Amino acid sequence: MSVVQPAKFDWYQATIYVSDPFESGLADLLTATWELSDFAQAKAMHGYTYGAEVRRGDNVLCRVWWGGNPGVHVTSSSVEAPTLAAALKRFGKMTAISRVDSCVDWDEEGLFDSLAAHMIEFAQARRISINQQGDWARGEGRTLYLGSTQSAIQICLYEKGFEQGGVMAGVSLDWVRMEVRLRPTKEARLDVSQWGADDVFTAGWVGDLLGVLGWEKLKHQAVGTVWRPSDKDRARIAFLAQYGKTIEAWANEAGGWDSFGVVLGEALSEHRQRIADRSGSQATETA
Repeated sequence: MSVVQPAKFDWYQATIYVSDPFESGLADLLTATWELSDFAQAKAMHGYTYGAEVRRGDNVLCRVWWGGNPGVHVTSSSVEAPTLAAALKRFGKMTAISRVDSCVDWDEEGLFDSLAAHMIEFAQARRISINQQGDWARGEGRTLYLGSTQSAIQICLYEKGFEQGGVMAGVSLDWVRMEVRLRPTKEARLDVSQWGADDVFTAGWVGDLLGVLGWEKLKHQAVGTVWRPSDKDRARIAFLAQYGKTIEAWANEAGGWDSFGVVLGEALSEHRQRIADRSGSQATETA
């Protein structure tokens, strides 16, 4: 699947130069950005006096800190990072980026091995630090880091499919992700706030590496949308992994999948009735 802009933000951390999230309207903007969300008090961190989270149920969508340091500090990660980036651009206040990650995905057999080999060769020639994690002997769950965690720029190439659980989670083991993790200098933070996700891939020596990798071709091979299981999906996947064989045997006893729905519905109703009867008898005994 070809896409014009395959890159997307995967982490967005910024300081907005306003006094606090309430008088400035930032809190209202964030809760309006994420529907059905609340602005809830949370632990203050990073030297700030106050902390809050934008939550939807138990899911933390954005973290907010203010007081004790200039401005209001916000951060979102993963699928929420692009949402925060777009919201801050709409807000239109002076913003300084302290960290931004941008990523691109592929789903292609053997691509990790090819990219990793070229990246290691490039890093060795440039004397850039190399860190290999995971099982490289068997080729499972591998991660390659170029640049240290203390560097202004770090690239991470990893087998996202293994991280997400592979076949058991309904994702391809050939799913590969490349992330560019950028921590701009203080002088560059205001400028970086104007960048799009693609621009992060032009920072420092990243552009030279991408030239070696044949970036224009890779860019058009990138996957526009890779399925990610929701909280509900993950719960169902875990349920099927644990009870799949029991369910299949039960369906066979019921005469097949067409009959199983009715049998399962009746069993669930009977189970709930037993619980209700038991609760009623316990209440009677207590009385």
